[in-house]
Amino acid sequence: SVPGTADTNFSYTITVKNNDTTDTAGSVVVTDTLPGELVLNGALPGNCVDTDAGAPVVLRCTFGTLDPGEVNSVTINVTANDAAISDGAIDNTAQVTSSTADPDLTNNTSSARVLIRPLANVSIDKEADQASVTVPGDTFRYVLRVTNAGPSPAANVTVVDTLPEGLEVVALPAGCTNDADPTAEPDTITCTFGTLAAGASASISIDVITDASRADDTLPYVNTARVTTSTYEQNTANNSDTETTPVVSA
Repeated sequence: SVPGTADTNFSYTITVKNNDTTDTAGSVVVTDTLPGELVLNGALPGNCVDTDAGAPVVLRCTFGTLDPGEVNSVTINVTANDAAISDGAIDNTAQVTSSTADPDLTNNTSSARVLIRPLANVSIDKEADQASVTVPGDTFRYVLRVTNAGPSPAANVTVVDTLPEGLEVVALPAGCTNDADPTAEPDTITCTFGTLAAGASASISIDVITDASRADDTLPYVNTARVTTSTYEQNTANNSDTETTPVVSA
């Protein structure tokens, strides 16, 4: 699969083989009409030409004579040059012929499907607005910043933040909800951002207050928030961030 954005480069490798164990295959030729979304990226192999010299690209690659069992191949570098490509697929079929009689034509074509889909890279940064807090009754704020590094827009961006024991929600911004039972700990906050453009960021703030429900009120508050998107991601290592807030004496 490749991202559906402008100037996405990939390559096809076309491999031919003479399966016969005794006879040579003469005048072996591969033809391949590239899908209309693709253009050539760089020079063709020396034995290949574009017979149409326009769009679509119509390739003709000559392999000469293949000895019994001989294998040969070429690699064609291409660019998906249409920025409007969305979810879907590019199908490409190549065909091989020979001047030598071929008793089995069922393996003389081969197709490759490349999935085209948007590619996003969302990340999250979580910080507390205080270096330390006291217990109980100290109100402070978590600030969560979500960024999409692209190259495509990120759809259905959602942040889930399960607060540590000993914190109660004071106020939530628009787009955020508490779990089904806000009176029971831990509180699980879900915030929706909709679609985030490539290169864009958005921030929210969650106001909380410390309480005396923890067995040991000297332990720090360790809080992890996670971000997800319905758009395909190759890198999910930056989809969570943890903030540790020390507890000090009042």
